[in-house]
Amino acid sequence: MNLLSNKPIWNGSLVVGNRFLNKKLGVVLSASYNNHNFGSDNFEGVWTETDNPDYPVVLSNYDLRKYDVQRVRRSASLSLDYSLGKGHSLFFNSLYNWRDDWENRYRFRVDRMNRPIEPGDFTKISDGVLELTGRVAIQTKGGIDNDRNKGTRLEDQRVSNYTLGGEHLFGKLKMNWTGTYASASEDRPNERYITHRSNKTVIVNTKDPSKYVVNLKNIDDELTLGLNEIYESNNNTNETDINGRLDFDYPFANNKGKIYFGGRYRGKEKERVNSYDIYEPINDLTTGGNNLGSLPISKQDEREFLNGDQYVPGRFITKEYLGGLNLYDTTLFEKEDAIAEYITTNYTATENITAGYVMADYKFTSKLMAIVGARVENTSIDYSGFEFDEDNEEVVPTPAVNKSYLNVLPGAHLKYNFSDNSILRFAWTNTLARPNYFDLVPYATFSPDNMTLERGNPELEATTSMNFDLMYENYFKSIGVISGGGFYKNIDNFIYSRTDLNFTDPQFGQLVSYTRPENGGTAEVYGFEVAIQRQLDFLPGALKGLGVYLNYTFTESSTTGIQEREEENLRLTGTAKNMINASLSYENKKLVVRTSLNFASDYIDEVGGSAFNDIFYDKQTFVDVNASYAFTPKWRVYFEANNLTNQPLRYYQGVSERTYQEEFYNARINLGVKFDFFGK
Repeated sequence: MNLLSNKPIWNGSLVVGNRFLNKKLGVVLSASYNNHNFGSDNFEGVWTETDNPDYPVVLSNYDLRKYDVQRVRRSASLSLDYSLGKGHSLFFNSLYNWRDDWENRYRFRVDRMNRPIEPGDFTKISDGVLELTGRVAIQTKGGIDNDRNKGTRLEDQRVSNYTLGGEHLFGKLKMNWTGTYASASEDRPNERYITHRSNKTVIVNTKDPSKYVVNLKNIDDELTLGLNEIYESNNNTNETDINGRLDFDYPFANNKGKIYFGGRYRGKEKERVNSYDIYEPINDLTTGGNNLGSLPISKQDEREFLNGDQYVPGRFITKEYLGGLNLYDTTLFEKEDAIAEYITTNYTATENITAGYVMADYKFTSKLMAIVGARVENTSIDYSGFEFDEDNEEVVPTPAVNKSYLNVLPGAHLKYNFSDNSILRFAWTNTLARPNYFDLVPYATFSPDNMTLERGNPELEATTSMNFDLMYENYFKSIGVISGGGFYKNIDNFIYSRTDLNFTDPQFGQLVSYTRPENGGTAEVYGFEVAIQRQLDFLPGALKGLGVYLNYTFTESSTTGIQEREEENLRLTGTAKNMINASLSYENKKLVVRTSLNFASDYIDEVGGSAFNDIFYDKQTFVDVNASYAFTPKWRVYFEANNLTNQPLRYYQGVSERTYQEEFYNARINLGVKFDFFGK
């Protein structure tokens, strides 16, 4: 049961396996199904600095959003293994995943609110409450009403993976090989939007900057909003991946050591093809005109908005009306291919990686063991996209991005056994993180509704990191371990997302937000981790079933080379300072219960042109409970409760009191039965 949608969650899975042909052939077949109705309640806004000392910070942009989603997942897999004889075997693994997301979104938006610089721009009602003029938009997001879309935005994702491999022993030489073909697609057909928009008088309440709200001064003004745009988009992304690897290992020095060597190839191809069509009614949609109040509307208030009772989603065009519009009837609508809106998001990309490695482990004494080696990787990438020449109104292919680079990545590991239960580990490694496909494409994604722009950056370089890790582990004689250690990373060319709010772009004009991935200079990340896991079997009686787990990680970081922020020694994006994972469990022959807590402190997510515009991901605390009870060896009932704290997704701008986005999902509960055909 999802406690936001108040609808059940349906789960089912089946696993069947056995061996045949005198135990030479092993077969495991599995399938699963999940049907989940959920949603989220969201509000977000953009804050702006002004030159008015009485109002140095104002809210310039506001969104209130309600999401309704149905997600269906199906999965099937087949695993085979076959023994060819002593020392030789083959295996085959296949996997198919299919996920459908049906989504409707209802959005109330106010932007271009006059900044209170001059007294005539606003009327002060009270401290933190202003009356002013803003551009108000009400939008319904859905899709065509057919058997697949069902009047919603359908996101159809499919992934398949096929792997053939083998293990062979030639005397002392062991060989492993695999070949993999994978494909993935995401199709979003006939995605529709209808927007009504006009300038209206609004009340802006920022008394509490963490729970600000913007409302129409006259609620019925929403019914007079004029039709702004109806459009339909079709978006498709496809990717194929061919992967092969060959590995060998050979013992030496009377089995005190072993040498490993091998190679790998990975080739990827990806393509994105989007379209965007605007439909203009030839005549009024109804006899009453095209205003919001003259069309079929519904008030989206069937559930309490989790952000607070001050947030009312309002009235919106129904998804049934939007989905039922016959946009393809040329006697009713004029179609415009809005090529400038989508062509810059289309691209093709190929990436080829060839790699080889050599590694050796050696046991110097009964207590000391070492692993040393190096990996060499060559990366070759080709990306191409499109630009739109507004002066000549034509599509222009962007210059192709062709890059090739070689990385040598050495590493060493040391392990020292103080005793059978006490171990010290040290590792020196070098790692590589390539830019995301889409980030390298010279694209531009512009949203005229949101006045936001995202651009790619073909100049991005891969990130490299030198890492040092030291860890001590002490195992209890019974089940459990206590460990602690430190880490240090020296990173070059880290990639961060730069966001400029209220930015002016030479092509698209005044924007609410402009985002582009950038390379920074260097970064240092360091910290420590401590953990304990212990089954409390020393306690008397039934208390022996208790178990505890606790993990704490502290992380500190610093950076150089972030544009315009060089002197501020900013933390590396995405690094939370404190993380805690803890659980308390109880287990006996029939009952298993586990309560888990996960906490992460806030961290910088997007870097702005100044500290005022930095976007932070706020701290989060999750509490989950899982339990199962075996009535018989074959029958077991299980219970799962997730997100019992109703933890929202929250971002803030500059300071923690200033909400940038807050989205609630509520808790979800699963109750089910498992049956083991062969339980004993």
